[in-house]
Amino acid sequence: MRQKKPHVSVVIPTHNRANLVTRAVDSVLGQTYADYEIIVIDDGSTDNTREVLQPYADKIRYIYQDNAGVSAARNAGIRQAQGKWIAFLDSDDQWLPDKLALQIQLVQEAGIKVCFTEVIWQTDARSQKMLEANKTSKNNGRIFDEPLDLILDNVLPNAIPTILVERCLLFKAGCFDEHFSLGEDNFLVYRLAFEGPFGFIEKPCVIIDRVSDRKRLTQDSLGGADLIDGSLISILMRLEAYVRCRRKNKKIIKELRYLLGEFFADTAVLHCLDKNGPDARRFAWDGLHFARSYIAYRRCLSVLLCPWLIRRFSKANQKQKLLVQKNPD
Repeated sequence: MRQKKPHVSVVIPTHNRANLVTRAVDSVLGQTYADYEIIVIDDGSTDNTREVLQPYADKIRYIYQDNAGVSAARNAGIRQAQGKWIAFLDSDDQWLPDKLALQIQLVQEAGIKVCFTEVIWQTDARSQKMLEANKTSKNNGRIFDEPLDLILDNVLPNAIPTILVERCLLFKAGCFDEHFSLGEDNFLVYRLAFEGPFGFIEKPCVIIDRVSDRKRLTQDSLGGADLIDGSLISILMRLEAYVRCRRKNKKIIKELRYLLGEFFADTAVLHCLDKNGPDARRFAWDGLHFARSYIAYRRCLSVLLCPWLIRRFSKANQKQKLLVQKNPD
């Protein structure tokens, strides 16, 4: 007899989190919605992760792979998933019991393919109060039709541990980009936003662990490799938004052009100060194209026409700051 496929596949990537991963698994097993499977992708752990998960052998699918980073681990989970819907949970985070039930209800009622929820930050001093308030909070759900709302208003503070998304839509959006070691989750979320309306449950359903002395999964799994600047990821998302939406909303596109102009101008100046002439000129030309402020336009022209002047002013400003530090009065 063919076994029925689960409706939701929960993917938990982990790396050297033996002391935390069972807490994440237990939070899924405690869901009020029961039609799911749990896939734990062990991304090359060297601790006793396998051993602590052994008692869960009949409740999870444990898959070990050589260390390749969190994006590769999540993509491996997507490939192994059997459910129509996929949800992700980092091994140091937790779900509240009604997380999946609320999301399934919203996506079915609204006919959407992506849904997120509000979160509780564990390091926040208000976290316990929020947990108490969450018991009586309403399960309000909102539908967003405009992807630029997500990009410009930063609706989602930490989206991936809250997401519920159709598996086929993940493949359409390209899954997680394994070239990124930082911001790959936000990059995917923004691309998903362009695939249609998405839902947002205002009731917190996920506890995000941000204990200061605990390393993040990306840092653990990459072993100290250089991380891509988060501002670069942000600008890539805005560029994609500009290309896709430049004919739709002139007011928002004007704001996007302003942000792009400022970014390219600042980046051109930084390369100029590093005496990286080719890159400085390249970013300056891009900045001139997008610039919507006099300051950004002037910076780009300065990089192109008199880069020596920028370096001179930079040295003068540094000397002035040192004098102020020595003589604050």
